[in-house]
Amino acid sequence: MVMDNDIYVNMLRGYQKQALDEIISSLSNGEAPLLHLDTGSGKTVIFCEILKRIQSKNKHALMVVRGRQLVQQAYDRLQREKVSAGVLMANHYAYRLSEKIQVVSIDTVISRKLKPQSDLIILDEAHLANSKGYKDFLSQYNVPVLSVTATPYNPCGHLANKIIRPITFNELVEQGYLVPPRYFAPSLPSMKGVKTVNGDYASADLYKTMNPLIGDLVSHYKTIAPNRQTICFAVNLNHSKHITEIFKSNGIPAVHCDADTSLSDRKKAIDGLKSGEFKILCNVGVFNLGVDIPWADCIIMARPTKSLNLYIQQLGRGTRPHEGKTDFIVLDHAGNCLRHGFIEEEREANLTHEEKESKVKSPTTCLTCFAVFYGSKCPNCGMSNPVKLRKLNIEDGELVEIKILTPEQELMRKRKAIDIVRKQKKYKLGWRWYEAKRLYGEEIAEQMFPKRQIPDFILTKLNKRNIM
Repeated sequence: MVMDNDIYVNMLRGYQKQALDEIISSLSNGEAPLLHLDTGSGKTVIFCEILKRIQSKNKHALMVVRGRQLVQQAYDRLQREKVSAGVLMANHYAYRLSEKIQVVSIDTVISRKLKPQSDLIILDEAHLANSKGYKDFLSQYNVPVLSVTATPYNPCGHLANKIIRPITFNELVEQGYLVPPRYFAPSLPSMKGVKTVNGDYASADLYKTMNPLIGDLVSHYKTIAPNRQTICFAVNLNHSKHITEIFKSNGIPAVHCDADTSLSDRKKAIDGLKSGEFKILCNVGVFNLGVDIPWADCIIMARPTKSLNLYIQQLGRGTRPHEGKTDFIVLDHAGNCLRHGFIEEEREANLTHEEKESKVKSPTTCLTCFAVFYGSKCPNCGMSNPVKLRKLNIEDGELVEIKILTPEQELMRKRKAIDIVRKQKKYKLGWRWYEAKRLYGEEIAEQMFPKRQIPDFILTKLNKRNIM
């Protein structure tokens, strides 16, 4: 199918215009393209432009998605872009079969065995389109298919034969369209004994493993990301509710959402996060994809996963820019960044019919501040590898367990790390207090290294040098 390339495209970014041109060329050549763009980079704008062109030619098109929330989001966006469309989903107010552009719930057409007319099919969140139902539905058509996703890491060979990747994550950050993450792994679970079901960790086993770490989520949120607007991904309903209550009992306003939470209540929760009514938006599976919460500047990972797609999609909730937002913090209590690497690493899309094993470099976790990074020097606190920075074992998907420390143990661990640096660099005793103050604040510094323990002659020298 050929679509003219001379229709005016309004306000597209350079890479979006490039993607649009490549898609049109690919479809015209009889190829099956897959558009690979990171979350928050404007995939929706591109397929809206394509649907405008279809509409201008009086042709039919299907926008196929999974789930009521994604259906509603796609329809709302088409309405904003002035694309007249109907919605093929049970009990939807925009159920209008007369419209030539239809936003289609895949579950509805599968259950009702429908085959709506189409000259083009667009698959949003195409990484989900690997079920038998999806494949059976698509097999009914002999029309061009455009697949769109931020995570083409499941087998996509049944959907596409060409990848369109006009810009990388790092380039989007450099151009100001996305914000970068900062990773911290303050506590990690042991995955020994956790079974695998359907390619991912069993929920019941995860709950037993992760529930004891809930107190750790709160303490490290207060230390590393205080007051940040946070989305927390939990293992299951009970886990999410428990996390919510623990945060609330510690004076941090939190709210829980799950699959049974109505769309209106989800919106209230999201709006409450924006207004500051809530600091923690805890959920089970409802904010993994297809939702824009650009003011979220912290992600808590309390659910270990073997799925690279799920991990990247969850991180994508933090990448969108917002006023005053320069980065987002990842508090990874699940070992996911050590298991899968960082979102900014460029990965190849999987155009085969079989799973591919992801090759992951081994990140380092700083013993002092818990930052996770590549290299020999911590970008967060400046510590370097000789100071016993630890690399965690990720062989066979198992991580070394780090036990929850009491406040006294935590203080002692930090004190020891500072002492190691002092001895290696041959600094004098008074330097310890100054370094502790720089890293953790004056109150913690005084607990670690009380000034009265510093000899008077050293205090005098430090004061003269304006160090204390």
